[in-house]
Amino acid sequence: MKSLKACKREIKSVMNTAGNSAPSLFLKSNFEYLRGNYRKAVKLLNSSNIAEHPGFMKTGECLRCMFWNNLGCIHFAMSKHNLGIFYFKKALQENDNVCAQLSAGSTDPGKKFSGRPMCTLLTNKRYELLYNCGIQLLHIGRPLAAFECLIEAVQVYHANPRLWLRLAECCIAANKGTSEQETKGLPSKKGIVQSIVGQGYHRKIVLASQSIQNTVYNDGQSSAIPVASMEFAAICLRNALLLLPEEQQDPKQENGAKNSNQLGGNTESSESSETCSSKSHDGDKFIPAPPSSPLRKQELENLKCSILACSAYVALALGDNLMALNHADKLLQQPKLSGSLKFLGHLYAAEALISLDRISDAITHLNPENVTDVSLGISSNEQDQG
Repeated sequence: MKSLKACKREIKSVMNTAGNSAPSLFLKSNFEYLRGNYRKAVKLLNSSNIAEHPGFMKTGECLRCMFWNNLGCIHFAMSKHNLGIFYFKKALQENDNVCAQLSAGSTDPGKKFSGRPMCTLLTNKRYELLYNCGIQLLHIGRPLAAFECLIEAVQVYHANPRLWLRLAECCIAANKGTSEQETKGLPSKKGIVQSIVGQGYHRKIVLASQSIQNTVYNDGQSSAIPVASMEFAAICLRNALLLLPEEQQDPKQENGAKNSNQLGGNTESSESSETCSSKSHDGDKFIPAPPSSPLRKQELENLKCSILACSAYVALALGDNLMALNHADKLLQQPKLSGSLKFLGHLYAAEALISLDRISDAITHLNPENVTDVSLGISSNEQDQG
């Protein structure tokens, strides 16, 4: 979508033709969602009369499922994640009820599609909803539950690099000890400091090679088994890097326009789409990433930086210092890098170099002048240089 003004005219035409029907109100609610008017979007959804809808047997759409899902997307954008997961679970229940009704007429698995209208073949939205639930659970600090949802969704959307990154983030969060665990178990200071040698001016602190070991799922099983382990996180991150398009390697390309919409299974389109450009050029290319919104050029660059940062962290946790240094160096070579990721890149590179006994090289990375800010965004000067 290039212009919200043109979209507004089209929606007004639809409202004049169809009146206040449920589909037209859903469409207008989606438009307000894209503009960031979340309260108005909720109000429009609540004003729709779902009972007047013909039903999923005639249209192939479960309007109740869409209603709860859209409410979940809106509350996700409002950072009300607990409410969002509540609505997504309601949407899953409605979806399961519809699927049960569709399969109730046939007991033979080979004939479960016989006698059904063709429009009902795409009624099941389970995997889109599981994706939404997984992202929402990750935001509220439940990585294991999020992992279970996303690992099921990735069976269908295995070509989405952003989904593989989210799975890796679930593994990282699940293996990161909380402050409560640290106080009950080994304090963080004692986990880092191995011993103290010497006295007075010659007193030295010997640091442990690995501060916290990954012991949650480290029981000798294959790393390819989908469990929330750091070994599986490394596989997810490799998949995410391989799925990035070839054009991502060229930093000279121009930025594309931003496309952000609220489809049936979209939760990661919470960014404002008011920045959409009306200009059309060769750089306006979008990479499909179902079930979330397509990825534009700038989002691909940010995604690659996040994947490299997570890869360096996971490699350090697994004791693979050479690979961690490789990922950290690649991260620092990215043309558009936020201050926070630049800080992490130097930090991970220094930690890997210390483990490799390359102290002088590590000291250069720990120079405070390397990082002037730790902001999450990219400065306007860096954006212009792209």
